[in-house]
Amino acid sequence: MEIVKKRHIIPTKFRRSLRKDVRGFTSKLDEFWNFFEEQYLLSLRERMTKISKNGVPREPAIGEVVLIHENCPRGSWKLGRVLSLKTSVDGKKRNAQLQNKEN
Repeated sequence: MEIVKKRHIIPTKFRRSLRKDVRGFTSKLDEFWNFFEEQYLLSLRERMTKISKNGVPREPAIGEVVLIHENCPRGSWKLGRVLSLKTSVDGKKRNAQLQNKEN
């Protein structure tokens, strides 16, 4: 059995202040993440559309790193590298074989 010494006890005032600071930090982090997701990624998408020919979205290339699923909690987006592209009957590449950390 371990003896609890005075130096192990966190003063109540400090504990409350720490909790408040953590909540504030988490709130600011959520605000930043929402801004990043909504504004920054949207502007990147729009920029890439303007850069690509005639506003037609560019198809991913083999070896390129792509976002696998974007509707995930903050900081847990999955990325993958394109190994091969499969052409559909209309000639567009709609499927890809990807490699990620798990495989």
